[in-house]
Amino acid sequence: MQETSLLEKIKISKELVSAVLGFKTEVNSISQITKHEIVLNYDSECGCCNESINLDTFVRLCKKWVFKKYGYSVGSLYSGGSGDYATLEQTDCKDGTDDFMEVFEADSEIEAIIKACELILKNERRK
Repeated sequence: MQETSLLEKIKISKELVSAVLGFKTEVNSISQITKHEIVLNYDSECGCCNESINLDTFVRLCKKWVFKKYGYSVGSLYSGGSGDYATLEQTDCKDGTDDFMEVFEADSEIEAIIKACELILKNERRK
């Protein structure tokens, strides 16, 4: 198991992980298990041990969480060579309209979606 510097690059906060998972936790590291599998390691809910979640799975949970909690839709697109990016829209569930809000560019889809969700969490906590 090789430790990577993705935690600093992607900058996943303990606040986002706690909000998405539904309990207060600390982020320990991000580990590359295989060429195609990266996991986020965090303290378990009981605090007695560590748990991990596949980073792709965590990002899917982030997208569901941000939509259910705040009504934001985070989608991702590949920009054709200059990196991936995520778009952030606020969805009005009453009339089905979307208000385009912002684009987040990053080196990967995961990084772009995390950036969008971190901004939403930061802005919503200010309210």
